[in-house]
Amino acid sequence: MSYDKNQVLHFFKWDHLPPHLQGMSKLFAELAEKLDDMDDVTRGTEGYAQAELLRTKLTKKLPKNLMKELCIDKLREVEDSCFEDYTLSEVLLSLLEAKDCAVRALLLKEET
Repeated sequence: MSYDKNQVLHFFKWDHLPPHLQGMSKLFAELAEKLDDMDDVTRGTEGYAQAELLRTKLTKKLPKNLMKELCIDKLREVEDSCFEDYTLSEVLLSLLEAKDCAVRALLLKEET
């Protein structure tokens, strides 16, 4: 059986979320789409760069709490997996975990 798009992309839908969470989730959906459109070689360079850019952005944007730290760790995992011998599905699953953590970080109050 063959699929035009990776099935994991289904879980990056964001329009069902409350408005204050949609923007964050959309960032991950856009990256997932980009990764899905890349071949393995491009994903190793451009995919890494895009994941690193998102991680840098979220380091500044997300409130300081445990979920933020987990999100950042998962994004580092995505960066590394772009270079290593991981399938696209494995990369996207790590990105999905990072997205879930980012959304949860927005739901938590900042830790002091």
